[in-house]
Amino acid sequence: LTTNKSVRKNNLSLQTNSGKKLLISIVVSPVGQAGAGVIIVFRDMTKEKAEEREMAEFISTASHEMRTPVASIEGYLGLVLNPSVVQIDDKTRDFITKAHESAQHLGRLFQDLLDVSKAEDGRLSNNPKVVDIVHFTHNVIEGLRPQADAKNLSVVFKPQPDDTSLSDRHLNPVFYAQVDNDHLREVIANLTENAIKYTLRGNVVIDVTGSNDKIIISVTDSGIGIPAEDIPHLFQKFYRVDNSDTREIGGTGLGLYLCRRLAEVMDGRIWVESTYKRGSTFFLEIPRISHEDATRLIEATPTPIVPAVMPPQPQTPAVVQQPLQPSLSDTVTSPDPAQIAEQLKQVNSQAQQIPQPVNTPLTSIEQNPAQYTQARPPSVPIPVRQPKKQR
Repeated sequence: LTTNKSVRKNNLSLQTNSGKKLLISIVVSPVGQAGAGVIIVFRDMTKEKAEEREMAEFISTASHEMRTPVASIEGYLGLVLNPSVVQIDDKTRDFITKAHESAQHLGRLFQDLLDVSKAEDGRLSNNPKVVDIVHFTHNVIEGLRPQADAKNLSVVFKPQPDDTSLSDRHLNPVFYAQVDNDHLREVIANLTENAIKYTLRGNVVIDVTGSNDKIIISVTDSGIGIPAEDIPHLFQKFYRVDNSDTREIGGTGLGLYLCRRLAEVMDGRIWVESTYKRGSTFFLEIPRISHEDATRLIEATPTPIVPAVMPPQPQTPAVVQQPLQPSLSDTVTSPDPAQIAEQLKQVNSQAQQIPQPVNTPLTSIEQNPAQYTQARPPSVPIPVRQPKKQR
């Protein structure tokens, strides 16, 4: 009423007079001038939310169950491609290589589905740690360089170019951030892999810049670009640009959606600038921390304590503390109860006379070994069993 702006909420709950709880969404639309009034539309979303939850659980369970056999297939195909394990001809190697690549792609798809389901139901973990962004990004890029080499693409990391003579002419600032390393690695790797995938010729340039409180990682390619009408929908789940340039390139539409969700978990954001047929630039912005804060956080991180290995102690045979019961089978004649009671009384008396075990220091045994080599106390006697019946 005071701001005269529309409001949309999808995560509210409502309790009826009968005590029933509903999940609702509301849309508040102002009417006329500020303060004149609003129209509020309530919508029951209980059934819709339940169906979404069931679908997410199904996707998560199915992906988890199917990922295990796919990993086994990928592993066995990798063994077949190992020359030290199996000798195969070039034609067979080509077929198995394609099958291995397809198994790897299927495994990544299942992993993306698992991550998406975790992001949507709040199970996505977040373990922030201090990281040097330039050094971290460079390591991720180097791991993806073989993919670019296979397509004869040039990968340039501007803070640390391959030409060392250029890097000596300027000083790069150190950018520290406190983010989940796994989330950051997945976003950088996904953006770089997409740049390599959608670039037929040219280069991919990765840069790290920032300000006092922000760090921006950019991935620029000279690829096919993105039409203007597709850019607003690019980070939605299962959305893919559908045109003649992208139909031959595989994809599921989950990668950029997952990048957006991971960026939000890291308190950052992601966006793209692109011109169709002229390439694209994806930007990832995350919070920056100062060098002093980074040092303080690193020093405050507890160091794991490794338990000391204790020398082995001499073991003493355990002594039975409870009264022993005779083992009687159904083929044994019924003994005299008075006789059994007398035998149990003798056993308990003898067991109480046996000395209790003690932990003897190793140094005492080394100084006087003969003292500890004497005969052990007699073992606990067992009641005499009655003879079996003659058949």
